[in-house]
Amino acid sequence: MSPRFILALALALSHVGLCSAATCSVPVPRDGATLEISGVLHGVAEWGPPNFGEHPETDSRWTAWIIDLPTPLTIAGGVTVRGKLWQTVSQIQIKMLAHVHEGSDNALLSPYEGKLIIVTGKLFSATVMSDVTPEEIDGEHVRLADQATCRVLDSAGLRDTVHYLR
Repeated sequence: MSPRFILALALALSHVGLCSAATCSVPVPRDGATLEISGVLHGVAEWGPPNFGEHPETDSRWTAWIIDLPTPLTIAGGVTVRGKLWQTVSQIQIKMLAHVHEGSDNALLSPYEGKLIIVTGKLFSATVMSDVTPEEIDGEHVRLADQATCRVLDSAGLRDTVHYLR
């Protein structure tokens, strides 16, 4: 991690009082729940096709966009990815739905790098090589945040249910 990223993360966390007021207090369904969740955004360079790093001279590179959550998010029933069970996640990869066919989220997300953001979208478990965190969110909206939040907007009949620990 770069010193700039660490400084931005420290400032964001201190700004929101270590974010303890914005933790989803109940487990979140792992597939298909619509969330509004905040964290500090950063990009991570990853290997891509055709061999995902096995042949660096011919493999592509891309940026995975990750939000670092202020407190871990508990996943209902956990999620098993690559043989490991995750009960909680501290990072979630963002894939913006508007850019799926364009092939890059860089233009939309890079201006937010190192900043506290809120992303709204559906949460899904990792299933493909390009999923670099156990959970990923298919982002519908991203905006700057002035405080941490975690809201389940739609999940198995729960609509606009706010879960906070105070």
